[in-house]
Amino acid sequence: MIKSMYFDKIAILWGGGLGDLLVLRPLLLALERANIKTTVITTAKHLSYNTTKAILGETTEIVHLEKKLPSLMSFIQKRRGFYDCIYLGPYPRTTTRMFSFVFKAKKRWTIKHPAVSPFIFEQIMQDVKMMGLQNFIDKKYPYEAIPWPNYQTEINIPSPIIIHLTSKQQWKTTVWPITKWLKLIDIISNNTKFPIYIIGTKSESNIINGVIANFNHKTQIKAMLSSSLEQTFRLLQKSKGVICHNSGILHLATMLKKPTVSITGASAYFWRPPYPWVKNISSGMCNLACNQYNCPIPFWNAKCIQEISAEKVWDVAKEHLGLY
Repeated sequence: MIKSMYFDKIAILWGGGLGDLLVLRPLLLALERANIKTTVITTAKHLSYNTTKAILGETTEIVHLEKKLPSLMSFIQKRRGFYDCIYLGPYPRTTTRMFSFVFKAKKRWTIKHPAVSPFIFEQIMQDVKMMGLQNFIDKKYPYEAIPWPNYQTEINIPSPIIIHLTSKQQWKTTVWPITKWLKLIDIISNNTKFPIYIIGTKSESNIINGVIANFNHKTQIKAMLSSSLEQTFRLLQKSKGVICHNSGILHLATMLKKPTVSITGASAYFWRPPYPWVKNISSGMCNLACNQYNCPIPFWNAKCIQEISAEKVWDVAKEHLGLY
């Protein structure tokens, strides 16, 4: 029995972004179905509780760590020696590695699997196998992990092109300039009749509404703000395809096997879906894939993404999404 062989209680030290949680979901499903008590510990709070719970499942405990020292120390004292295993995944940051020791768990799990793709989802799936949990999941889709039934949506609109042009603003190396997004949207609207939906959250409304204001004369371009995650999922399901940064929307589209163009920039190779329905675009001017918030090369100005032209993205999207 897997519980007696490995552990009864596991803590997962993990990011709290949409992409982070989606790639983790097969492991969470397997642990839940194996009745292993699971806690996800994160410092991220930008996703709503309902969204987080929909992805993590009903039995997974969610702990949002406070960065204030008294609260942090109190939590550590209560949980020290409590977990049988601390799961870090294949690519933990140095600070996460160091922090994991304070829990004094019986086992720390962080393994890179050279025999499979470096993409983080494939690495996690290999962990599921090594833990003996593969029979608890059914890999029907890249993530198996769709939180909602994969029925065909009844959204009564022609198949739209989905644009996701926002990202965490601290990611200077993975945010394509708005001026280039404007040019790309203009090219798409001039060369196709497909509806164009620019999606985002309420906090991003100023950016998105500013973009939309440039196209008030074009009724095919609309903003979709503050939709629930399931509503966004259904919209993607109905769509012609997706053009986005390397973000949570990319991984949601990947789950659906939707034709997707990812403007990748400095995103690490382990965050680039290797599947044929995803095209990862970089300028080719820097192949460090450094995954840093800011460009580590002095005066280079993140040419990995800054030098990607709107015409290049259009050429890829036209072919990949079938925009004829």
